[in-house]
Amino acid sequence: MDVVNCLISPEKNPKHGYISEGDLKVALKGLNLPASEEDVQDFLAKIEDTTRALPVTFENFVAYAIQQENELVNTFKELDKQKTGYISLADMKTALQHYKFRLTDKAIKRVASRYHIRGGKSEFIIDYADYRDILMVSTINDLRDPKRIWERAYMDLGDVDVSFPLSSGTSSKAGEREKQKEELLRKHLLAGTISSAISRSLVAPLERLKLLSMVNPEFMKEGLFQTWAKLWQEEGVGGLFRGNLPNLMRIAPTKVVEYLVYKGLEDSFKKNKKGDIAEKDFVLMGSIATMSGTFISHPIDTVRTALTTQVNGARKGFLQSTQAILNSKGLFGLYKGIVPNMMRVAPYAAINFFVFDELTKWHRQRNGPGGELGLPLSVCYGVLAGAAAQIVVYPLETVQRRLQANAAQQSSVLYQNMLQAFRIIIRDEGVASLYAGLLPNTLKLVPAAVVCILV
Repeated sequence: MDVVNCLISPEKNPKHGYISEGDLKVALKGLNLPASEEDVQDFLAKIEDTTRALPVTFENFVAYAIQQENELVNTFKELDKQKTGYISLADMKTALQHYKFRLTDKAIKRVASRYHIRGGKSEFIIDYADYRDILMVSTINDLRDPKRIWERAYMDLGDVDVSFPLSSGTSSKAGEREKQKEELLRKHLLAGTISSAISRSLVAPLERLKLLSMVNPEFMKEGLFQTWAKLWQEEGVGGLFRGNLPNLMRIAPTKVVEYLVYKGLEDSFKKNKKGDIAEKDFVLMGSIATMSGTFISHPIDTVRTALTTQVNGARKGFLQSTQAILNSKGLFGLYKGIVPNMMRVAPYAAINFFVFDELTKWHRQRNGPGGELGLPLSVCYGVLAGAAAQIVVYPLETVQRRLQANAAQQSSVLYQNMLQAFRIIIRDEGVASLYAGLLPNTLKLVPAAVVCILV
């Protein structure tokens, strides 16, 4: 019905008495339904095969819909092996095995329990009306959810965490469906943690060069590759990965806190708004969740900065560095740089999502209203979106790292606060110093994105 309403709505399309290829594309775009150029052409070809006529008039559309209904009836009869008028779990299992799906009985029950079920606790039965609803009138949010969750959210580029799943915001009356959704989010949380750990470890040498550039630009004056070689010579391979362990340690608490905060906010918004959640509310919830995760993990990040920027003298471990900061600055020292760190969360996420969405919209305007982007384009668009966001907020991170280095007494200049740090850096080193380390930071984007997607 959503498709029909979108096709016949006067504000969506002019009333010219038939459905054109352009009308169909506009409807699909309006509904955010996945459909490539080939899908649109295939749909029109099927109607032409059924009615022997184009363009698609109302009569032709009805004829096509009846033909599709007949196909559903015939398929239902084929699945109903016992000719009872219902599809039982045994029927479903037989059909899945026939089409090479290897699902356990428990998994099949979970599939069946998602929909309106007739029968007792020990028996799941689907009649034709249930079957038809499953295939023909499922809410379009069932299709939007996976796209929203995975398409924009699987890239950890090592800065602000934006890899948090977004739901459709539609409240479900079925408790089982909510349970399945929570299970999906937990799996996403685990998958995101694992992929982030592997990705960050891979680009750890570039991350260390970036942080060294931010805190001590003079150390990098010989150039990127010469500095890399110097670190290798003086500290060995392990030196290139210094500070990576605390960087991995902060992934899990960050994502767990984000998950709990986001879930709580989502439940609260659904209760107060009695159903649908507006797009601006998603942005607000995501920003609050990310800022909460950032706040919790900031002390670990401060110690990471201290470890990563050690280059001269005796090198301290994680516990020694933590104790040194506590002895020097107290507990507050672990939260040095928290203000610029929190300030870059919202603009980073907003720019990242905006650029990625605009690129995908541009792509689909050229190549059809839907379809998968594929690995190369996903990496390309993700890297461009991440790069755009990082360039805008990069000065804030530079100041954050300088303040954190102060806490570990590894900076030659003492800064009292964020504004003073900005003023001194610009006065003494120039605006360009706010972008120190941008080259290694940019070089890590492609491998980080590729690894996250593949994992």
